[in-house]
Amino acid sequence: MTKYLLETGNVIDAKVECDCLIHGNIPHWLYMDEVWRDRNNLLLDDFSRFKIFERQEQLRIQYRKWYMDQFGIVEILDDKDVI
Repeated sequence: MTKYLLETGNVIDAKVECDCLIHGNIPHWLYMDEVWRDRNNLLLDDFSRFKIFERQEQLRIQYRKWYMDQFGIVEILDDKDVI
């Protein structure tokens, strides 16, 4: 189960906010972040597309930061990371 470390210092379970069958126990936004990252990595197959890769990664990271800021998430943890 994925967990969030919040700005308050609390660790909470990450809620799965949809009924999608494709991503199991992780929230939809985290699943889509992984999909976006994987698609961006495919751009690296051709060095001429590096600038496109770079821009797409900037956008992905900006969105991830925005989402985490909106919900006060400092860090995303797996069960193995939580003591």
